[in-house]
Amino acid sequence: MYHALIIHKTWQKRAVVKTIDCRDIVPTNFYISDPTASKPLKCIFLVYCMLPTNWNGSLKIYYRIIRPFFLKHQKKVDDALDKAATTAQEVMDEVESTAKDAAADTVRRQYVDNKSD
Repeated sequence: MYHALIIHKTWQKRAVVKTIDCRDIVPTNFYISDPTASKPLKCIFLVYCMLPTNWNGSLKIYYRIIRPFFLKHQKKVDDALDKAATTAQEVMDEVESTAKDAAADTVRRQYVDNKSD
């Protein structure tokens, strides 16, 4: 099964910006030795990523790094999604079967209790 990867340009920008925001978790001195330089550099980088041009930083990152990675691993991702969908369907079938059995058992008990009165 083929899963198309369609992302609008604004979503590309948001994905890149959210990826960059994840670096806030890492201590500042881990990736830049001068903590005072970290915020301005990050700000400049984010402005570069959000420039209102046809080929801004986020698009470059998306088309040169993120998209090739997804295309390279597309088969694995598709297989994992198909497996997850199959597993979810099996679980839902089991839940539905159990719920039907429980409902039928409850109705049977109520019918037997009312008949014995």
